[in-house]
Amino acid sequence: MSEPLLQIEELSIRFGDNPEVLQALSLSLKKGETLGLVGESGSGKSLSALAIMGLLPPNAQWTGRISMKIDGHWQDWNALSTSKMRDIRRHQLAMVFQEPMSALNPVIRCGLQVMEGLPKDKAAVLEVFRKVQLPDPERIFMAFPHELSGGQRQRVVIAMALLRNAPLLICDEPTTALDATVQKEILELLKQLQLEYGMALLFISHDLGVIRHLTDRLLVLKSGQTIETGETERVFNHPTQNYTRSLIHSRPAQHGRVHRLPEPSELAQQQWVAQKAQAKAEKVEVLRADALVFHYPGSAKRVLHGVDFTLYKGRTLGLVGESGSGKSTIGKLVCGLMKPSSGTLSLAHRPLVWNKADRQRIQMVFQDPYASLNPRLTVGDAIAEPLIYHHRCSRKEAQFKAREWLERIGLSADYFQRYPHAFSGGQRQRIVMARALVLQPEILVCDESVAALDVRVQARILNLLKDLQDEYGFACLFISHDMAVVRFISDEVGVLENGRLVEYGSVEQVLDHPHHSYTQKLLQAVYE
Repeated sequence: MSEPLLQIEELSIRFGDNPEVLQALSLSLKKGETLGLVGESGSGKSLSALAIMGLLPPNAQWTGRISMKIDGHWQDWNALSTSKMRDIRRHQLAMVFQEPMSALNPVIRCGLQVMEGLPKDKAAVLEVFRKVQLPDPERIFMAFPHELSGGQRQRVVIAMALLRNAPLLICDEPTTALDATVQKEILELLKQLQLEYGMALLFISHDLGVIRHLTDRLLVLKSGQTIETGETERVFNHPTQNYTRSLIHSRPAQHGRVHRLPEPSELAQQQWVAQKAQAKAEKVEVLRADALVFHYPGSAKRVLHGVDFTLYKGRTLGLVGESGSGKSTIGKLVCGLMKPSSGTLSLAHRPLVWNKADRQRIQMVFQDPYASLNPRLTVGDAIAEPLIYHHRCSRKEAQFKAREWLERIGLSADYFQRYPHAFSGGQRQRIVMARALVLQPEILVCDESVAALDVRVQARILNLLKDLQDEYGFACLFISHDMAVVRFISDEVGVLENGRLVEYGSVEQVLDHPHHSYTQKLLQAVYE
């Protein structure tokens, strides 16, 4: 690390006449250095990255100074024309965006998107696909984004950024959708490229384990304000602000079973509230899967190979495995979004038929919140819609309940009339969760449902899930790559490898005493 590369001085951003959403942000970044940016959803992390890229929305107004040293000369963003800024984005900047499905063009094949605007050939693209551990690079090159899993799409976006060899790389939650083993490989690749090219890295994440492992310095944001900054180890070991302490302590433990995460208010008072695990004398079966097999029509390659599992009332089955292992496929089969090629699904000891009555008993929180929400509906109407569709109550009462749920997930009821694009990725994920829970389903399928949330909101949502499960007794299929979250939320755990359930049992059996080498590999890859 030597000379400075990027300088931000007193950056403030507002939209229209509204209060500033980012206030007087100042930071510097040197060549070969990694700066971590952490904070709650909506704190201004992604806006900061968009400002550096010159990609703020047209209605955004910003003041302050952003400058970058290019070819030995400082370039001030305030003095650049649109074409010059575009040229800098092409050659000097690269960014991995938070939501890969939004970052990729749905009608262009992945390989062509990665090559677009770059003097690169197919061989270079296939090589970077291999570097980010994408299986079958030739197939991925010709695939459309919707044909890939969420983790595979994220790796395509990472490959697109890495291929630019830019001196500054901005990563906005780049490993959110990745399992622990691929995450570790990607982060090691980023560190290797830093050494090779001396590039600077601005890394935005809510995963404090990753932040601690990867970054040299740390900047903590809250509601657009800088709360704390300093060397990463100093901030983790000796935080000076209560908010920073609350972020660090909200992270679920990797080892040992905890029964409740601390709420932010409790953390501020340095109080931990213990919740006794409810003894369940007997397991009441809600859903059973027998010998589930799935392959896409016209393809002989199986996605699932004879998978068996059972969901019980008031209990959670955590499903873990690498991207492309079949986790999301199982979730979609349970919800009736796809039909098994063979095998059976039974709901309360009868065949699951996925009619209107069955569908309201099973709800799903999808991995990509932006794709889950209708951009033409306000978030309030989106939450109220299932109640109206299933004739649970009048429109007026449904809207009242939607406002209640906005408050329960930590947002303001005043947000009822806002549209999805006005929210951050983490806020959208909370809205999608409220939309699924408003029906009080018997089975809730969560596909990476807290992956996009910062640790304090994640703690609140996980505690909320546990409270609602205690109150309503729904069974939960919880799909995640985050072992700490799976340990906290689950009663049983299933481990998938290439469509096969290689290990299945209680949390203690699987995570504390794993027998299969693949489970051991996943656990060893976790950053604490």
